[in-house]
Amino acid sequence: MLYPVCYLFPLVAFAIALFCGADTEAWYVYLIFTAAAEGLIYLCFYLLSRDTEYLSGYVVEAEHHFAWTERVEYTESHTDSKGNVHTERKVRYVHHPDEYFWILNTGKNYPVSAGSFHELCRRWGTGTTYIAVYHPNCVSGGGGECCRWDGDEYNTHTATYTQRYKNPVQDSSSIFRGSLISKKKAKELGLVAYPKIRHLEQEVVLVSDGLEKPADWENANFELQHLNAFEGSTHEIHAFILLFPADKGPEIALKQRDYWEGLNKNEFVVCLGVNEGKVVWCMPMSWMDAPTLESNTKAYFREHESLDLLSFVSWLRSNLYSWKRKEFKDFSYLGIHLSPKKTVLFVIISIVLSVLLCWGCFAMGMG
Repeated sequence: MLYPVCYLFPLVAFAIALFCGADTEAWYVYLIFTAAAEGLIYLCFYLLSRDTEYLSGYVVEAEHHFAWTERVEYTESHTDSKGNVHTERKVRYVHHPDEYFWILNTGKNYPVSAGSFHELCRRWGTGTTYIAVYHPNCVSGGGGECCRWDGDEYNTHTATYTQRYKNPVQDSSSIFRGSLISKKKAKELGLVAYPKIRHLEQEVVLVSDGLEKPADWENANFELQHLNAFEGSTHEIHAFILLFPADKGPEIALKQRDYWEGLNKNEFVVCLGVNEGKVVWCMPMSWMDAPTLESNTKAYFREHESLDLLSFVSWLRSNLYSWKRKEFKDFSYLGIHLSPKKTVLFVIISIVLSVLLCWGCFAMGMG
């Protein structure tokens, strides 16, 4: 396999440097350089072989860290007219301004403005509590205050963020992966891209080109965001609803799955074919081993032909007991592979790092 061979490049560069005249007395420094190059190559492989999934949560605490002053010790060296080097120990004081954060139920935190902090505190009305905030070398200021969520689901903010995870299916040649679809082809077919995260949140009710957003789109999008935020960590789910023109047929849902490279492990995607406010077909998709929720969703839309997204989101939330996320460790037998483009990039990065290592060894030896 090509990937392990790339880890040999820095060792070859190290050997070339030693045998071609680099200063052998500094061999241990070269070894450190080699280890660093190996580490960077591993980091590149790690990042290239990981997929991105979306996770959601909600704000449970707002924090204000007071301004503080840090004492920093440092040394300064200068050479006098006689060529003697003098080193002087100095101290400077660094001022750190006030900082504000939103803390999610998942532990994720976001820096926010002072206005956003005070807005939530006023909304919750739970008062503020002093908190101790650790700052190294703090000589003045420090500490902080926080206010905590009042427990009302609709009295806080939801947020979505990304996380990297090992996805053996992503670049494999197995039947699970599906066909590759370019952005150009996706646009021609009317497929939708993963929505970007804006203002800490993303749209989760997505409408294909050729359809107008239904009247309840905004409210349904809001409620589905809440489902993802308040049920996401408990049920390990992130749900999307995708609306397509009915005449595209259920086949468009399969194309959409290919475009999203087989979906992420925590995703439940409901594709609906819509015509004049009626649901003509329904194609739910996920990685569930026993697709109970998918079957129940199809049955729901057979009984409810009129498009009512709000009612469906409410039904979905009350039926999450039939959802169980797929364990991707079941695909570990596929191994970890990179796509051809990623493989070329990985090899180039490995070679460049090895050349830099060899050059660095010679440069040190010559110095």
